[in-house]
Amino acid sequence: MGAETQVYTALSGDAGVTAIVGNRISPNVVGEKVPMPAVCYNRADTEYIVTIHSALPVGDSVLVDVWCMAKTEDEASELADAAIAALAAAYIAPTNRRHEYDPESEITAVVVTVRI
Repeated sequence: MGAETQVYTALSGDAGVTAIVGNRISPNVVGEKVPMPAVCYNRADTEYIVTIHSALPVGDSVLVDVWCMAKTEDEASELADAAIAALAAAYIAPTNRRHEYDPESEITAVVVTVRI
């Protein structure tokens, strides 16, 4: 199962997350007309794991950004807390949390980075 599928499965299967966003969980982008709050996730980085025996990767370490978006900082933070709990329950470790704001759309996001 790919990293993005693991993230989607953890978020969409969690009652705490879906109580906040319903089915508004999507890869890469959220459409302009999608009501907030919503979650978007995308692969931020892939580090391939190789051995001394071959340059062919034997695995990878993937960073995925989970964008928890809402109209207010408090709503975005509450959603991020729920997302972290859902991801941790699926043994997906958070590595970073940062805040973003888009003045044009007036959407606040808490971005949680996870490593898979």
